[in-house]
Amino acid sequence: MRVDIAQLPEPPEGQDRVHTAPNVVVVLDGASAFTPVPVDAGIYADELGSRIAAYLTDQPATDLVDVLESAIAGARDRLELSPGKSPSSTVSIVRVGEDHVDVLVLGDSPIIVGHIDQVPEVIVDGRLSRMPNPHDARYRRRLSAGHGYDEQHRLMLREMQAVQLSRRNRAEGYFIAEADPDAAAQAISRRYTRHRVGWAILATDGVNSHSAGIAPSPCPQSDHAEMSLRISGRPAH
Repeated sequence: MRVDIAQLPEPPEGQDRVHTAPNVVVVLDGASAFTPVPVDAGIYADELGSRIAAYLTDQPATDLVDVLESAIAGARDRLELSPGKSPSSTVSIVRVGEDHVDVLVLGDSPIIVGHIDQVPEVIVDGRLSRMPNPHDARYRRRLSAGHGYDEQHRLMLREMQAVQLSRRNRAEGYFIAEADPDAAAQAISRRYTRHRVGWAILATDGVNSHSAGIAPSPCPQSDHAEMSLRISGRPAH
């Protein structure tokens, strides 16, 4: 399995992280916090991602939900975090086994799976975007009106995040990796037959608005072969 990584900015700048293990890719998007948290979101994402990769190196066949649950618990203990007062991160995992391809998504970092002779499938956890939050629309309208990233903008983001925090890892809200290992059980998981999957793209939420354009129609064998060459550097089998 070939893995190509593109990040901007590159770590340690920003909060996006990529970790790999044999036949495994993990993408995490640490949530920028506008309210005080004890640890930077990038540090949390690094700790969580490194634990996921380590678990899947030592126990490559373990269920991905169980791996994520253990990793969240380990990061919580290592960084001395507590629910509701901690940084958070999305988690997306692709694992390629001998017979199957397993994927897991928690949060709004999508995975696009390239099926042979089928429509590429976009897997994304949209619970946060579907959650009503009046502050979200207000700050976007203000930016559209030409106002910049000033103190008023930061205040509105803090208000928006306060609403999100009140519904974090709750059934009426959304689920994310933070300091509650039980959130792992709410991740979206899929399993595919390996020979029916030619490629996969893991991304952070910056491409969410464009991901629908990646999967407009079934991917015929000829196009799939070209995509496999471009992504993996070798012909499709």
